[in-house]
Amino acid sequence: MSKCPLFEELSRLVDADLAADQERKVRQHIDGCDKCRRKLDGLVGLKRTVERAGRTYEGEPSADLHRAVTGTLPKQRRRPRS
Repeated sequence: MSKCPLFEELSRLVDADLAADQERKVRQHIDGCDKCRRKLDGLVGLKRTVERAGRTYEGEPSADLHRAVTGTLPKQRRRPRS
């Protein structure tokens, strides 16, 4: 499966990090490429999720989140004290 030539430019588009002429070129490509349009939709959704998480974060994670994360970590064996 081959990649589109502009596939790597999609994250720069989401970050508004393209010159106007390059942005036009990428947007024209997206109009005709379902693969890149789906990738772009995913990147936009990811960026929104990260931004939303940054706005709602208030310090320490909730106890439920802490238990969920630490419960998935492998148990560490304690070394006997000398």
